[in-house]
Amino acid sequence: MTNSSDNLKDLYRKFATIDDYFYVTDDGHVRVDTAHTSILQYCNYENNSGTYDCNDYFQLTSCGFIYLLKTLKDNYKLEDDQLAKYVILWLSYKLNRHSKCSATNLNDFYTNNIEKNEYYNKKIKDDDTTTYKDIIEKKKDLMDNNEISKFNGLFSILFYLYNVFHDKSLNCQQNFNLAKNFADIFEDLIKDPNNKEKSLHTQILSTLLDDYNNLINKYGNKCSISQSISQLTPQNKPVESSLQTSEGTSSSSSILNTSIPGLSIFAIPYRKFATIDDYFYVTDDGHVRVDTAHTSILQYCNYENNSGTYDCNDYFQLTSCGFIYLLKTLKDNYKLEDDQLAKYVILWLSYKLNRHSKCSATNLNDFYTNNIEKNEYYNKKIKDDDTTTYKDIIDKKKDLMDIKEISKFNGLFSILFYLYNVFHDKSLNCQQNFNLAKNFADIFEDLIKDPNNKEKSLHTQI
Repeated sequence: MTNSSDNLKDLYRKFATIDDYFYVTDDGHVRVDTAHTSILQYCNYENNSGTYDCNDYFQLTSCGFIYLLKTLKDNYKLEDDQLAKYVILWLSYKLNRHSKCSATNLNDFYTNNIEKNEYYNKKIKDDDTTTYKDIIEKKKDLMDNNEISKFNGLFSILFYLYNVFHDKSLNCQQNFNLAKNFADIFEDLIKDPNNKEKSLHTQILSTLLDDYNNLINKYGNKCSISQSISQLTPQNKPVESSLQTSEGTSSSSSILNTSIPGLSIFAIPYRKFATIDDYFYVTDDGHVRVDTAHTSILQYCNYENNSGTYDCNDYFQLTSCGFIYLLKTLKDNYKLEDDQLAKYVILWLSYKLNRHSKCSATNLNDFYTNNIEKNEYYNKKIKDDDTTTYKDIIDKKKDLMDIKEISKFNGLFSILFYLYNVFHDKSLNCQQNFNLAKNFADIFEDLIKDPNNKEKSLHTQI
């Protein structure tokens, strides 16, 4: 079936949103964002304990699978077989993001976790006997680990590109590299001996190729990223596979380390940036969309004359609340000095405003005065036994809010944003990450030559 690029973008955004409902930290712990009751409502396993009513990553993934299946069924005009492909691709991707789950047999996981969930077996509509289980059972042959895991790289690239193209300030070299990487992987998979007519392999390739072509047709002219891909022609006979392990890609980390001393501050919470990024966002037609599950940000909407469900009238007020939420979250959870904390939230503020075409030229100082400073939560004491407020932290570094300077760093910030989130995936796309690391180094070298790179300057601090 054919989907519009707008629908596909919404579809991949849903994947990204769910990806931060629960995740694995670098030390192997599963972290759940308690704001995301949309998934947790499906935790109904026996003998559960703890806050979330799910005992482990398996049960959380099972609930995510059901939530995604229901959400896509309710909101997107997908045929059932197409729907099944997407949720099984997501399932393989999500299990692969936990080192202890990456070798999980999908059929065993399905039997031991998903099938036992009562919501999975309920009728979709009262006047119909079809259940969500019926949809998946017809395509259960897709749960072949040896095959489905081959597509994690392609899925991850689409996942990223569909979410990045609503940003007005695009990193075109990075996106070109990703599109090229997609094309290269695709060419290898065409030569796979399992690329036969009506095979699982060919079904998945066809779906991902359609999504790639939709992406290029809709957004390719923004960056001239079109990469020609061979026609998907299933082989009548098996062919020799040319898949080889890429060499020479391990130097990505050395590029970063030599160009940017001190970069290995692994406590920096880039995952939190990614989570907040999907709390509210702008669609291609310019509308602001808010995920109602994210009460963690919305609790800071206290502006006068507000109307509507979210108690925030516009993108400016939502960004202001996101700024305060991020500031509080980083202050509470990460051992950052106040000046470092201020740099991060101001970088995020510049990045977030830039993602709305109507806000990208906003003067940060004016935004700060008209929105953030007026928020009552911003002016409250951080601790009862201390007079310091969140405002005090930012005011000491307010000189950073120079839009001409801070906007120069959006590209570097975006690359770190992505890489810090992708490196906990056990199955890494090393060529893609190498390209991004190289791109970071190239941009960094240009910024070193900037005339504002002077001792103690804003430019040098960032």
